Amino acid sequence: MPKHTRTVCLEFFGQARDAIPAIVEIKDYLDGLASRGVQLAGLEHLDERYLRAVGYTTKSKRGSLPKMALFGDIVGDDEAAVASATSEVVRIANARSGEGFIAVSAEARRKFWLDRARTAAIARHTNAFKINEDVVLPLARMGEYTDVIERINIEFSLTNKLQLIDELERVFAAHLPLARAEDIELGNLPDIEVIGDRLLQTQQLLSTVRERWRWLAGGVSRSTTLYNFISSCAASNYTRRASSHRFT
Repeated sequence: MPKHTRTVCLEFFGQARDAIPAIVEIKDYLDGLASRGVQLAGLEHLDERYLRAVGYTTKSKRGSLPKMALFGDIVGDDEAAVASATSEVVRIANARSGEGFIAVSAEARRKFWLDRARTAAIARHTNAFKINEDVVLPLARMGEYTDVIERINIEFSLTNKLQLIDELERVFAAHLPLARAEDIELGNLPDIEVIGDRLLQTQQLLSTVRERWRWLAGGVSRSTTLYNFISSCAASNYTRRASSHRFT
């Protein structure tokens, strides 16, 4: 094991697609230091959804949740070389609308990795739709991948909303039994007088909402998202030639 380790936490506040190139730049930079005995021992990526799920506490003073966070260990036997490399990694993040934080002591480094451990624990206890686990893809295309996954999430969300409208319309199209009021006079009124035009208003609202969601769904075509992305990766032979990492 190398004698010295620095853990970096990099928080990015711009669009994910713009921040993703920092991953490639950091890896390429550290790969170039291998001859000096400095290595990237691990690099983990957390997107905004995961950060929100674990209740991530932002280290930056910006007061907003990052769009993406990277956690990495930089190791080597030369303490000065490791420290210099870690500072350069932070500079790379700064150039991509990011901020960097460095942990040196074992306890500080443990705290940096704690959020990642909490993420894994939450993922084991949820039924969330996950397509981004154990996926290997070219680092240079992580930005596109992030956009594709977000688009798929939107598609499924809209599909669920339209199914909900279907179920609600069936409910309100059937006879609705009413709970009678304790007031005898009011309790003896016919259903139509109690409901008035509320049922019609509800049905009209459901129809309006349906058209809105159908219009949004019409602007997103599932057949041109993940399929095209995978096809383009295969066509360019990226999956064999590019340096790839696993991100979750």
